[in-house]
Amino acid sequence: MSMEYDDIFYKNVLELLREAADALSSKAKTVYSQAAVNVAFRSFHSIKGGASMVGLQELEPMLHRLENILTEVHNGNLQFDTQVIKLLLDAISILEIEVVSAMQGIQLEPFEKRQEKLLRRGCGCFLGLLKRPNLNFAYIPADSLHPTTS
Repeated sequence: MSMEYDDIFYKNVLELLREAADALSSKAKTVYSQAAVNVAFRSFHSIKGGASMVGLQELEPMLHRLENILTEVHNGNLQFDTQVIKLLLDAISILEIEVVSAMQGIQLEPFEKRQEKLLRRGCGCFLGLLKRPNLNFAYIPADSLHPTTS
């Protein structure tokens, strides 16, 4: 891919993440909003679709899990509450850091180490979601909670 395409992609990603964060945070103290869920889902899906073209394929599993969470909310299996919103907003912050670092050519520590720290940060919230009755997160690999480094 050309540098021009990369720059356009990065700018679009940051705009999509901001739109998702705005939609989610505007509903942070209110009830479920299908519009907010749709905006966030479309943002994550669009980013996931283009991430590998600019060398960000390591973000795809995280984006897929976020889509899964929003699907569970949409299907009524997961309550759209402050815990879910916090998890999604934290994930958006993480994605912003990754994208800005890539844009600026900043070399971060290996993704496996960053992922481990990020999972520890969000693991309490995520585990809380997993313990809720009637949730089917069978398609989220168990090892995603305890990543291994190679």
